[in-house]
Amino acid sequence: MDHNISWLTTVPATDVNFKSHLKMATTEEIKEAISIMDGQGRKGNASRITACERELRKRDRRRKVV
Repeated sequence: MDHNISWLTTVPATDVNFKSHLKMATTEEIKEAISIMDGQGRKGNASRITACERELRKRDRRRKVV
């Protein structure tokens, strides 16, 4: 498992380390992390999934502006 994916699937979304790894992760890594967390169930993963989905939306908006 990739280092960023591991951080995104195990560390609380409020942790500063989660946030920094979320910024460093590629779009593909974020999508993979969401897939893993969805497979584990949303309970206990809801805030991490929401944060990852939010980051993907931000990246998508930035890509459309440029």
